[in-house]
Amino acid sequence: MHISGLICNQLMKLNCFSKINNSTTSKSNMLSAAISAGVTLALGTPLGAVLFSIEATSTIYVVSNIWKSFFCSVICSLISRVVLSKERYQLFYVGPTEPFALGPELILIVILGLLGGVIGALFSTFLAKGCYIRRKTTINILNNRFTYAIVIAVITSVTTYILIPFRCLDKEMLSFLFSVKPQNLRNGLDELVHPREGIILLYLFFFKFVLSILCLTVSAPCGLVSTCFVVGGLFGRVYGHFLGQIFSLSNEAIYAMIGGACVLSGATHTISSSLIIFELTGDTTLIAPLLLATLLSNITAQSLSMSVFDVMGAVKNLPYLQNLKCQNLYNLETSNIMKKVDFFLVKQNFTYIEIIRILHFIPKKYTTTIPILDEDKNIQYTVNGKSLYKYIINHFETVKDEYNQKMQDQFNEFFSLTRKKFYETQRSFIEQIKNKCNKLFKQIKSTAVKFDEKIFEEDTRNRLWTMFSEGIINNILI
Repeated sequence: MHISGLICNQLMKLNCFSKINNSTTSKSNMLSAAISAGVTLALGTPLGAVLFSIEATSTIYVVSNIWKSFFCSVICSLISRVVLSKERYQLFYVGPTEPFALGPELILIVILGLLGGVIGALFSTFLAKGCYIRRKTTINILNNRFTYAIVIAVITSVTTYILIPFRCLDKEMLSFLFSVKPQNLRNGLDELVHPREGIILLYLFFFKFVLSILCLTVSAPCGLVSTCFVVGGLFGRVYGHFLGQIFSLSNEAIYAMIGGACVLSGATHTISSSLIIFELTGDTTLIAPLLLATLLSNITAQSLSMSVFDVMGAVKNLPYLQNLKCQNLYNLETSNIMKKVDFFLVKQNFTYIEIIRILHFIPKKYTTTIPILDEDKNIQYTVNGKSLYKYIINHFETVKDEYNQKMQDQFNEFFSLTRKKFYETQRSFIEQIKNKCNKLFKQIKSTAVKFDEKIFEEDTRNRLWTMFSEGIINNILI
């Protein structure tokens, strides 16, 4: 999906597609069709791919674009079938399935759908927590994307070496889980055909669940759909195995298929996973239980957490508006949910000295975004504080040779003090302990001492600014 979206985005930059690239609606339609093509190539299911692209881009999807997405998916499917064999083209290969008869066993399917929704919601929740912890922590290993990726790779490699079934591809794992009578087992899958198969599948499900979340927190994760299918397939197989010891049930592979569809539906808040399973199996008797379990999983997951796509969008700071649960909330106006801004600028043009003054006096909580208003207090645009800081730094680098050494030292001192406001410095463990002790010591002090210290800090800051501004007010930065 990512590759097809990137190819589509680059193609639209060509001159022959400039009209499409200049239109936001046409560009969104093209990207939606690219998603369906990517899903078709990854899963081998054109119908499920189109439905998945509609659900994934429902907020911007145009109904008239459906036939274009179908056309794109069909062409992708035809070319892939010519180039690749059937086993290599599909996400997994399943042999003949046993018919599923509706009866009391449907109650167990309903329970499996509810549990699949809970697991999908937990998947999204733990992924959000992992990304949040990594973003907010001060540990260097977690902050550095390259070091963090190496650590996760080492953990995954060690676990894969110890747990032999993980050495196979997700495609091979799914073919085993969804097959009624698995054959030609290799790459460690023969370990699963064991008297203690249920216990082995249970701890494989646990480690796959944890490792999948860890891998998705890396800056460049590789795949989500097949991962959720494997997690759900392992859980469904375990579910069917242990209940099969008590009741007389259908084959465990059916529960694995339904479990995979439910977990994917719970994690992504889509129902196209049921259509994907149906396309890959072709068993019409599975339509009713698949749809029922998937719908229940989707409803359960939506009531518990956001989808994985919304989580990743929020992590990347993309525009995101949560769904309004209460009907009365739709009557709210923008002013009812906006927060009051204490720091803003009413100006059209700024000189360099005014920009430096802004960087010096801006409160730290507004360093991310600075709103710029016109004379009527209407917002015109916003300025990123870090970008403004970098702009002044780059300009100073071009003109610093025109100042004497003393002025350059004063500039460097000012920029180093300002940098602390925009960029939080990474402290070592000992420095963190010292900082916490200092905060605790300051809390113990009396309010009078705090007041005196505050006045002293303000006087010092104002005197520093006066000395600095008087030194540069007549120089070239004006």
